[in-house]
Amino acid sequence: MKSLKFISIALIAIFVTTNIANAQMKLQPKGGSNNLTKGNLNLIDCFTGLREEVVSTRTICAGTEQIFDNGKRIIDYKKLIDPKMKESNNHEWVIKKSKSLYKEERIKKDRITHKFDQAGEYDVMSETKNRCGGIDRKIHKVTVLPNPNISVTPLDPTVCIGTEVILTAFGAVSYVWQDGTTGFEYKTTPTVQTTYTVTGTDGNGCSNDASTTVTVNATPDANFFTSVQCSDNPVDFFVYQSTDYNQSTATYEWDFESDGTVDYTTVGDLTASHQYAAGAYDVTLKITTANGCVGTRTAAINVNSPPVVNLGYDNYRCEGYPLTLNSGYSTGVLWSTGETTQTIDVTTTGTYSVVVDNGNGCTAS
Repeated sequence: MKSLKFISIALIAIFVTTNIANAQMKLQPKGGSNNLTKGNLNLIDCFTGLREEVVSTRTICAGTEQIFDNGKRIIDYKKLIDPKMKESNNHEWVIKKSKSLYKEERIKKDRITHKFDQAGEYDVMSETKNRCGGIDRKIHKVTVLPNPNISVTPLDPTVCIGTEVILTAFGAVSYVWQDGTTGFEYKTTPTVQTTYTVTGTDGNGCSNDASTTVTVNATPDANFFTSVQCSDNPVDFFVYQSTDYNQSTATYEWDFESDGTVDYTTVGDLTASHQYAAGAYDVTLKITTANGCVGTRTAAINVNSPPVVNLGYDNYRCEGYPLTLNSGYSTGVLWSTGETTQTIDVTTTGTYSVVVDNGNGCTAS
């Protein structure tokens, strides 16, 4: 009978040892340090206290998400021996920054995802308690590098349409702009308000973005027209708007003979006038808006002499004797009698006048 009992125990020992070996653990019999009793097993790895192991080290940039896996979970060997027992799943995550507690994840999961927004040294620890009260702590050491501080100058500038803007990026070693252009400098001539973004990458491979918005103001078109250009009266000038700008706050500078001398300056006044002698002139208008945008235009004008009409002194004639009045012009003539000929003959007492238009819009009477 003793021989049979020994064989039975041996068979049980072989069965248990085979299964535990698959879990890479050793069995010790209860009752002393090396006793093994059927149905009442004690495992070396069912330890008490704290066991730590660094399972990974990694270096990342701030703002990066990382996945952490606690690796091989502590096996509850009591369940392995007796499948009817409930599994122990006392698993928690703890994240520490330097020596101060940064954040705790009290989540019973084998895997977590965490985003590191701040630079620093972190210990990401997974802690699993076994049935014996021991804690198996697996540590992921994470170094989070700061992202570069990228800046762009000028910051949010305001320019006039047609002006080239040179943007310059700082804070990294390489740069990529929103359209794929590379380099720290970016040249552009925007026609509307535009936002420009650059991504800078430092020597560690960490990157960050910076943006600047360029506001574009309209450049005024210095358009103007004139009244009839005759030397006997001042020539009037009128500004008309063809671009979007505030006329009431703009400054208007007139150089009536384009000799480099500003003859007349006004703010918000869209009219000007100047007395000319007959001749050809270049007139320059410069408009400066409140935003500093400048428009300039030079136009040629011809100032004409008015016709010269002289009907002579008042005359006295006897009735019945005609008097011939001569306007001196064959065209553009209008007498007070309604006639349009160069001369008329008058035989009755009265006042006679004539208006002559020389064809350039200038008249005389």
